[in-house]
Order: sequence, then C-alpha cells, then structure tokens
Amino acid sequence: MHNRVLLMHVKCGMMMDGKRLFDEMPVRNVVSWNIIIGGLVDCGDYEVAFDLFLILWRECGDAGTRMFNTMIKACAGLGRGNVGRQLHSNALKMGINEDVFVSCGLINMYGKCGIVEDAQLAFDEMPEKTLVGWNTLISGYVHNGYIEKALNLHSLVDFYGKWGKIKDARHVFDSMPCKNLASWNAMIMDIVTTVKGLRLFWCLSKWFEGMAPDHVTFLTVLSACAHSGLSDRGWEIFESMSREYKVKPRKQCIMPVWLSYWAEKGS
Repeated sequence: MHNRVLLMHVKCGMMMDGKRLFDEMPVRNVVSWNIIIGGLVDCGDYEVAFDLFLILWRECGDAGTRMFNTMIKACAGLGRGNVGRQLHSNALKMGINEDVFVSCGLINMYGKCGIVEDAQLAFDEMPEKTLVGWNTLISGYVHNGYIEKALNLHSLVDFYGKWGKIKDARHVFDSMPCKNLASWNAMIMDIVTTVKGLRLFWCLSKWFEGMAPDHVTFLTVLSACAHSGLSDRGWEIFESMSREYKVKPRKQCIMPVWLSYWAEKGS
C-alpha cells in the first residue's frame, strides 16, 4: 500500500511529498527504492538520487538491473563519465552488463559524456547487437562530431535491417522503462531506413509528438527526405529547426537538403 501511494506522488510530480513519505516508510523494499530514485532521476534531481543510491548500496550491497539503468541515466544527465565507469565495472561483476537496457544505457551515457571509445566497448560487450544498440552508438558518434564513423556504422544498421530485425528493435524500444532522446533517434533512424515516401512522414508525425528533437534527429530525417525525393518537405523541416525547435542547423543537416534540391532541378 505504501508503495502505491509513493508511486502516485512520483507520477504526479510531487517529489518533496514523495521523498517525505519514503523517509517515513516503516519498511522499504526494492520497489520503494526504484520508485523514489527513478522519480528523482526523471525530474533531474540527479544529486539527490545518487545520495539515496549510495545509502541503498551501503545497506544492501546490491542493486537490480532497473536501478543500474536508472543510475546510468543519472550519470549521463550529470556528465559524470568516471562515475559511469564505476557503475559499468560493477555491472560487469554482477553479470548484468549484457542486459539490453543496461548496455544501451551505458552506450548512451558514454556518448553523452564524450567518451566514445568506452561507448564502443560497451557496444562490443553486447552478446546480441540490437538495432537500438547500433543506433545509440551512432548517435554518440554524431553527437561528438565523428560523422564519417557514424555513416559507416549506419551502413551496417541498414544491412541488419534488411534481415528483418526492425520488429525486434521496436519490441525492445516499447519495453524500455525510460526512453531518452537517443533511443527515440534510434527508432526514427530505423523507420527512415525501412519506410519510404508519404508513409515515412505519417510514421514520423507520430514519433515527434511530445518530443524535442536534436540535430541528430534532423540529420536522420533530412537524409530520408533526400533519399525519398521529397526536397520540398525537407526544406520545410530544415526551416523548422531554428524557428520551432531552437536547434541551430549544422552543415551536415544542410547537405542532404541541398543535394536533394539540385538533384530534382537537374532531372
């Protein structure tokens, strides 16, 4: 009963009351810890979340897969790659680093912290390379300016997509308890590599609902416009970057639209 009331407070964003309720709980179990720490991380209170996590670790000396994934997300939010490495080390000792949520969380965290070499290592540790894993790694390379590396990896993703792995990626995505922008970008990339024409933008309109895209999102979508021969739609999306989403266009985003426009002019 206490956990249900705690969850209600967290879902409603009443974190101060939720924290007070958690502190007063006579008995706390793993569900209680997951609810309060997950709520704090979702609200951006990473420092408080880490304080509670350290208390949990001292009391129990253990944490489940879900908790590790939550704290990896906190490391990404704070940009603390060194702390993320410690979590990664413990995940290896506990044997949970092969869990797809932990693996993708580590790849995303290292990418956000600018440690692309470790992102690649976390990816290499995955026993089965899912499309979400591939695309999270690609997003990390793009985020850190390794465009050529990202494009090379994208070719591999396209190869795997042709072998019918898209449904697996969608299943993993739908099962993720916490969806960040990297995972949204990953699934958008899967869509644009498998869906063409007007149906592509019907799908994308659903994905953009309630989401703030970044330059990686736009690079993926604009490339899809170029490959689908939809230069007008591409220009509309390009112009919306700074006007509607306050995302400063980069030269990598300009090229697909420019090439598509001149390709149509010449045909």
